[in-house]
Amino acid sequence: MEKLSVGWSMSTRWTDPPMLLIGIIPYAAAAGAVTGGFGFRLFQAFKSAGGDAPSLERIGWLLAGAAAPTILTWTWWNVLYHGLGVEPKCPPRPPETNHSTIPPLPSPST
Repeated sequence: MEKLSVGWSMSTRWTDPPMLLIGIIPYAAAAGAVTGGFGFRLFQAFKSAGGDAPSLERIGWLLAGAAAPTILTWTWWNVLYHGLGVEPKCPPRPPETNHSTIPPLPSPST
C-alpha cells in the first residue's frame, strides 16, 4: 500500500509512469477477464452451433464481445489520445542527411 501512495504522490499528471502503471494493471486484468469470458462462451457456442440463424447471431455477438476490449483500447490510444498519428507537441523531423565519412567512389571514365 505504501508503494501506491508513493507513486500517487510522485505523479503530477495522469500520464506519468507511476500513474500509468497503477492504472494499467487493473485495466489489463479486466480486459483479459472480459476477453476470456466471452472467448470461453464463444468456444462453447461453436461446439453446439447448428448453423441456424439464432446460433450464428449468438456467435456474432460473442465474437464482438471478445474483441471489444482490443478495439476500444486501440480506438482510445490511436484516435483519442494520439489523434490518428498526429502529435502536435512533436516538432517535425529534420530531413535525413548522409553522415558517411567515406568519400564517394569516382565515376568510371568512358
